[in-house]
Amino acid sequence: MDLDEPPAFWDDACEGPDAVDLVVEVSLMMSVFAADRAMRVDALHRQALTEAEAHGRSLVPVVERGIRLELAAALRITEAAADQLLAFSEALVHRYPQALASLGRAGMTERHAQALVDALDGASLDVREALIGQVVELAEREPVGTFRRRLRTLIAEHEAETLAERHAEALDRRRVAVEYVEDAMAWLHLHIPAVEAQAVLDRATSIAKVLAAEQGEVRTLDQLRADVLCDLLIEGDTTSHPERARGIRASVAV
Repeated sequence: MDLDEPPAFWDDACEGPDAVDLVVEVSLMMSVFAADRAMRVDALHRQALTEAEAHGRSLVPVVERGIRLELAAALRITEAAADQLLAFSEALVHRYPQALASLGRAGMTERHAQALVDALDGASLDVREALIGQVVELAEREPVGTFRRRLRTLIAEHEAETLAERHAEALDRRRVAVEYVEDAMAWLHLHIPAVEAQAVLDRATSIAKVLAAEQGEVRTLDQLRADVLCDLLIEGDTTSHPERARGIRASVAV
């Protein structure tokens, strides 16, 4: 072997893309084709539904089944898989067009897109709208496994923030109202935080149970709870109750 000459395979290795580049090229094409397939599947779905609705909405369930079976036969997949493909395509085209555009330019893979749809479909509408841009950028940057984990964390954090904001807004609407009914009776409504409502009920129940154990007591637990709340709200104390019932306080667990 002449050491002054390069190996025989050297020229081949230096010419054109290497094997990994060729795999990547095909993978990018698969992402583009996946986006194109999603648009075509959804177009097929919408066209069939439009025709069915023109002849009466009662035909829609039949047409839906027909579309699934037709796709399953054409693609040689199960009906369940065809149903998943229809749902995935509808989500990309109508709910997450940014993700569809990214998939169409091979910015993310089909597996990224599927993970995105699965996660965001389980979130509230406010969270979807707030996160979609950030989520697409994340999908274009991270491997599928990392993307899936970070996406779950991102949604959980944002849901918590949204829930806190919604609770703060709801708290501003707290109020008390009386609804009069027949027989000189009425409902007293309190629109208050759930934790406080449960604490009120728990305290009234605890006092009522002590009263129910008193000799000669004939009132039901519901009646006792109602009377206890009246005593607390009108009199401001429970001096009319037995001593064992007076020291009971609400227990709040968040």
